[in-house]
Amino acid sequence: MEKRHKSRVHKLLPRHISERRTNSRKLYENHLAGEKWKFVVTLDEAYVYLSDCNKPRAIYYRPRGGKHFEKWYAECRESFSKGFMVIAGYCYNGKLIIRRVAKKAKINSKYYQDEVLTPIYHTEIPALYGRDKNKVWVHQDKASSHTSGSTLAFLQRMEQETGIHAIQFSNIPVKSPDASPMDFCTFGLLKRALGSRRPRTIDGLWKACKEEWELLDMTVLRKSLLQWKLRCRAIARMKGQQIEHDRWWRHGFS
Repeated sequence: MEKRHKSRVHKLLPRHISERRTNSRKLYENHLAGEKWKFVVTLDEAYVYLSDCNKPRAIYYRPRGGKHFEKWYAECRESFSKGFMVIAGYCYNGKLIIRRVAKKAKINSKYYQDEVLTPIYHTEIPALYGRDKNKVWVHQDKASSHTSGSTLAFLQRMEQETGIHAIQFSNIPVKSPDASPMDFCTFGLLKRALGSRRPRTIDGLWKACKEEWELLDMTVLRKSLLQWKLRCRAIARMKGQQIEHDRWWRHGFS
């Protein structure tokens, strides 16, 4: 018998599967094929907790023949950990500034437009791409603050003012962390790096987040963008089904 690893994935309904198949193909063909992926800026949100830091390893090694049963477990913390939401993104040319959402801030369309999209469109993307900013496409997921009518109107206004485009939500697959680089790669790397840090306060956690974000290797992040292309093609090839349980697509397509 061969041991296999079961991946944790979203539950998909038939309509989700059909939409993933169609939109993954659209996303690849319209924005990732060829050299297009070098001009896509992807951004997303995630929660970071103090419990993500100073974590014991999930595995350990012992000498052959030894039986140290008391070391075969890792205790979880019973109290709810303190944390906050961060918003970050990156592209082929570099990383965006990581942002911390204030504790009492209401995450709605206006906050997202004023505190996140405005500086990204007006300052950060032009700094990364210069004269090529008109070729850039911004990738987001389908969170309610992203797809609201006011945000869509804001994105159209930003396109007219800056020349920077936003990928249409009709081209973005739903329930697809396996087709979003911030989900399947970057936030995982960030939290893995935080596992070796030992902050004791929220401010210390935020300081560690900023430091570890700056230390993330751009070579690895660029490879994740290339893998993004393979993942979208694999989802389309699998007719919208989950791909995390089978890694055949990592070796390319024949």
